[in-house]
Amino acid sequence: MNNPWLKFYVSDWRADPRLKMCSAAARGTWIEMICLMHEASPYGHLLVHGQIPNEAQLASLTGIPAAELSENIAELERMGVCGLTREGVIYSRKLVRMEAKGAKARKSGKKGGNPSLGKQTEKKESLNPLDKGGVKPQSPESRVQSLEKEKETPKGVPKKKVKRGTRLSEEWKLSAAERQFAIDNGLTSNDIGIEEQKFRNYWLGLPGAKATKLDWPATWRNWVLNSQNYSRPPPRGSPAVERPDSLMGAIRLTGFGRSDDGEGGNGTDSCGNVEQFPVPQGYRLSSNS
Repeated sequence: MNNPWLKFYVSDWRADPRLKMCSAAARGTWIEMICLMHEASPYGHLLVHGQIPNEAQLASLTGIPAAELSENIAELERMGVCGLTREGVIYSRKLVRMEAKGAKARKSGKKGGNPSLGKQTEKKESLNPLDKGGVKPQSPESRVQSLEKEKETPKGVPKKKVKRGTRLSEEWKLSAAERQFAIDNGLTSNDIGIEEQKFRNYWLGLPGAKATKLDWPATWRNWVLNSQNYSRPPPRGSPAVERPDSLMGAIRLTGFGRSDDGEGGNGTDSCGNVEQFPVPQGYRLSSNS
């Protein structure tokens, strides 16, 4: 079914010298015939249901008297406005060209909309044609291009897929296997809940590429092992480490002011020499001491 509308180029209509030399009556007859040819099949031919209408039928379709209609058609043929097939069918050259162009566009649309795609199958000429001596000139190639060609994967060998890290999901929760791993490494249920919250807050708040991991279960296992290192209590039976809370406590720990016989003294050895004791880290003795 043809479109209910017609592409009418006003500039073409008014600029056609053959049409401008026709009378107003002939031009009016021609526009009526164009409307009939727009609805005809094949497109652009003056046919009604595949048949050539006679003068009486055409006068009835256009609303123009038969005597006047025959004179107008003769004028159009004489000025070369309309075309005539071997079978004697009047047709519009403009409409026929438009139909051929539309058919080509529809065919190209099925192939992606580019009519030049069908011409790409032809072998393109070499950018470096053979010279008269038959020796093909070499194209300059940089070292980078040569290395890229060497790195190309051979044909038939599938390329390895590169794994990319991902961020921790905001909906992340410990799986049964991850929870059991924490239990096996000495964490209590309360510890697991605390470490899970610390794990989530740390990785969700960390920006950039540092927050991406390939294996989040393995990252959790490392987190559990590291938490054990930081929070592990001293072995049983080991002496408690005393931390000085004052300068006098630091002096007592280091033995400052104690003689070598174990008795309290003024910091001299058995020969009367003043012993130099190391000052505990974090403390400084003034000159008045």
